[in-house]
Amino acid sequence: MINKILDNSGNLVEGDSIFDILQAFYADLYRCHDSVGQDEINQFLSGIEDLPKISYGEAIKMIGDITEQEVLSAIGKLKSGKAPGLDGRK
Repeated sequence: MINKILDNSGNLVEGDSIFDILQAFYADLYRCHDSVGQDEINQFLSGIEDLPKISYGEAIKMIGDITEQEVLSAIGKLKSGKAPGLDGRK
């Protein structure tokens, strides 16, 4: 459990405010800071040969929520005696 954290100004934050600091950090981390236009994206992708494509139906499936069955299926494919995470490789 995180009891204390420093905010962007270096101030020590405790208690319920920790959640707000973490939420702001991750919101900023995953925010797009550089605007890229559709033309630039298309130009970049057009230079990649054999770019795999998905069907419309596959794209629709990807937009939906992850189902319990999908999670159970993924768990079932994990190797026995193995744990996700660092494995000592560099």
